[in-house]
Amino acid sequence: MPALIDPLIRIRQTPSRTAQQIRGKERLYRSAFRPRCEMFQGVANLWCSTFFAPDAQAVSPEEYQQALDALSRNAHFRRLRSEQWFTMADQRVQDRRVRAFHWELEFPEVFFDVSRQEADGSFHRGFDAIIGNPPYDVLAERELTRELPADRAVDVCRFLESFKRLIDTEPIYRPSKRGKNNLYKLFICRALDLLAEGGRFGFIVPMALLGDDQAADVRRAMLDSGALTSVDAFPQKDDPSRRVFPEAKQSTSAFTMMRTTDDAARMTPFVSRQHPANRIEETSPSLTLQTDHIPLYDPSNRNIVSCSQADWDLAVKIMRSGRLVRMKNYAESFQGEVNEANERPKGTISYDQADGDEVIRGAHICLYTTRSASQGTPVFIRRAEFLSGKREGVKAFDHRFPRVGFQRKSPQNNFRRLIACPIARDTFLLESVSYVPAVKCRLPLEIVLAVLNSRLADWYFRLGSTNAMVSEYQFNNLPCPAFAQRRSDTDDALHKTRTAALDAGRFDEAFRLLQPELDKPPFPLIVQDVLVQLVRRIIVIEEARGDIARTERSRLADTAQPLQDLIDRLLYAMAGLSEREAAGLEERLSRML
Repeated sequence: MPALIDPLIRIRQTPSRTAQQIRGKERLYRSAFRPRCEMFQGVANLWCSTFFAPDAQAVSPEEYQQALDALSRNAHFRRLRSEQWFTMADQRVQDRRVRAFHWELEFPEVFFDVSRQEADGSFHRGFDAIIGNPPYDVLAERELTRELPADRAVDVCRFLESFKRLIDTEPIYRPSKRGKNNLYKLFICRALDLLAEGGRFGFIVPMALLGDDQAADVRRAMLDSGALTSVDAFPQKDDPSRRVFPEAKQSTSAFTMMRTTDDAARMTPFVSRQHPANRIEETSPSLTLQTDHIPLYDPSNRNIVSCSQADWDLAVKIMRSGRLVRMKNYAESFQGEVNEANERPKGTISYDQADGDEVIRGAHICLYTTRSASQGTPVFIRRAEFLSGKREGVKAFDHRFPRVGFQRKSPQNNFRRLIACPIARDTFLLESVSYVPAVKCRLPLEIVLAVLNSRLADWYFRLGSTNAMVSEYQFNNLPCPAFAQRRSDTDDALHKTRTAALDAGRFDEAFRLLQPELDKPPFPLIVQDVLVQLVRRIIVIEEARGDIARTERSRLADTAQPLQDLIDRLLYAMAGLSEREAAGLEERLSRML
């Protein structure tokens, strides 16, 4: 590269004030740069041609070495280039279906800084701007070969293996490897590597980039490399006429950012907007935030939220106050122990009810109770076969414990995103249900139910959700009250008066009696007791309703709703929200549906 960089440095250092100077720079470019660049391009074409030639006609290692040796002798290289083997190789990559493009040779001033040389002798500059719409393909055999004939599937698998080896050996792609890899993540990693200090970068990618756990390391790489300057989210994916790509059922987002080490840039506000359809609308809900504030919503996952300013300010206020902690401090959640795709070939599950008990699926999960599945095919467990060969302590034996289960798949337009209920002992769960076992929870399971089924948690979850999944990392991030470790001397007396108010249905009075206990965390155990009692009463009411119409499942019974309202009021108060703030939250939550 120095042979190419030197004339470019001389061109840049020559002024452009007169026509004579400009003509001199042009001659230098044509005489010193282009001929040498074309020689390098010829050698690069030879290298690329080996991928497009039959083995018998491929350039041999000896021929390739001849071309390398001739680079220092212009006349000898021109003679070599006229030989048939060289000409045929060159033609293969000049074909319009190939058109080999050598980035470092076409843009040497981008890949190698022509304005200065580093102390170690290297040059590097980068692009001033990178924009694109990268492909959204999962790098897995199952996804890439699903619709291919057998011979093409073999070729794709071979390519995939070599491609994975490349990714494993290149440190710049390390952030892409979390979860399933996807081409768009690789393109982001490469773009960050090629971007100049102060350069601008913008892509349109799946909306998953903004919040999914599998993109968390890519988000971290972006946020560590610079500052976001805009985010536009397009969650609509069900209506082909209103989604960004009519032919692809995909929620998308467009972002721009600047590569910089300047702390001031990270504190510069930018706007994040969420649009109802496929156009950028000035009236869409928008949020002004700073790059360095992004971890406040989720410090480990670094979700880039798209919500209203009022919602963001309220979420920041809640978590900055220290009144609530994260759910991960108290409980651990797991995916259901029965994976239908894995267990079917083993014969451990059946679709005949004579073979065993029915496995609870997401469609069974309702608010505070399970009901007959509203959709899907029933699955039955062959208990002995399923447990055979499994050691004690693995999650296959979690059916022995009381659990809280919640829907793992919840569409973004659902009436609720978080729907939870108690799971009885000796019940098995399909992978479409997540659960918290009593042995992995340091709170009464009723408190987990109260939080998951609260409007506060549903609102907070929606702020950072980018797909239909309810994953472990999202559960971990939910706000949860912190309770005292010991009871006070007055707890028994207080408990009686509050229980009497609940028994009489005087819920406003019960709230007023508890209000002095909600001033600061950790909250007294009497508050925990009341929440547990409220949840147990709702469970009794909802179980008594039995099977109900699917349209009725979006609401609690008339006698249970006041109990839920009190749970919500208590949680709002523990979060430090005024009645006005809580009412505003609920009004905005209703518009999210």
